[in-house]
Amino acid sequence: MKELKFLGVGSAFNLKDDNNSAYYITDDTFILLDCGDRIARKIINYNLLQDVKNVLILITHLHADHISSLETLIDYIYLLRKDINCKIIYPAKQDLETILNLEATYEFEILDDKNINEFNIRVEALDATHIPNSYSYLVYTKDFNFYYSGDTNKFNFKALDELKNNKIDMIYHEVSYPNIPVHTSLDDLCDAIPYEYRNKVTLMHFSDDKLKEASKEKGFNIALEEQFK
Repeated sequence: MKELKFLGVGSAFNLKDDNNSAYYITDDTFILLDCGDRIARKIINYNLLQDVKNVLILITHLHADHISSLETLIDYIYLLRKDINCKIIYPAKQDLETILNLEATYEFEILDDKNINEFNIRVEALDATHIPNSYSYLVYTKDFNFYYSGDTNKFNFKALDELKNNKIDMIYHEVSYPNIPVHTSLDDLCDAIPYEYRNKVTLMHFSDDKLKEASKEKGFNIALEEQFK
């Protein structure tokens, strides 16, 4: 079964599970969803780019737990993996450029269209409701299509329609406890997603283990952090 692999599954203040981030490799392209604290270190330490020619980084928004090691990864690729073609997708290009111009030592390229075809991968950015310039992504590759919510307080029913119509294989969605206004609660997801589709929905961005167990009890998959030897 094709699926995203997770480098972290935790929310901003969950120190046990690392910042939420996932990746998928198709052919010789490494697709990375967000790059928070320790994520670049894991990619480098575990040599995940060994057989990669392209890196495509999708940024959902600019909170630190989603971008804090992005500069490290960019500089590593530029300095030590010059054979890799690295591109970043983020529709609010100028905002991310401002941050990287203060941090990054070397060159970077940001693609800011909301519909992009790059490295034989089609990406559609959808507006998310979290902080200004937050985005979710529909990603279509030759062998696995998925929706990745990023942080949002509103479920996007386009993703469910794509799932029902077999246009995507899996929904990856953040989850929180109720009454957190910038996130989607488990109750909200249960209201939005019929039970018969929850086996194709993987929840992520957990604040604690209790929320993981509650998500499983409602019929959802839960994202598991990849274990490296």
